[in-house]
Amino acid sequence: MRIAVTGCTGFIGSGVMRRARQESWDALGLARRAEGQGVVACDLRAPGEIAKALEGLSVDCVVHAAAATRRDIPDAEAGYANNVASTVNLAHAAISAGVKRL
Repeated sequence: MRIAVTGCTGFIGSGVMRRARQESWDALGLARRAEGQGVVACDLRAPGEIAKALEGLSVDCVVHAAAATRRDIPDAEAGYANNVASTVNLAHAAISAGVKRL
């Protein structure tokens, strides 16, 4: 199985990546910055970036573990953009890319 994990550099996402690799799955990370092998830079607030990343990865499943926490967001508008709108963007891109599970 080939999966993409958003928030792969965070606490939960890094654990998902570790476990997926233990299970011999092909795990690819999506993060704001490409940090390390197997991580693609992708801003979830930018629908075009997500679509481009997912189209090129040909994944079976996306695990969405990215989130902005209270300390990361200055106001409600930024919180909405970072968490709610980003999730909607990801869902649309996953559907367009033919991802079977989100």
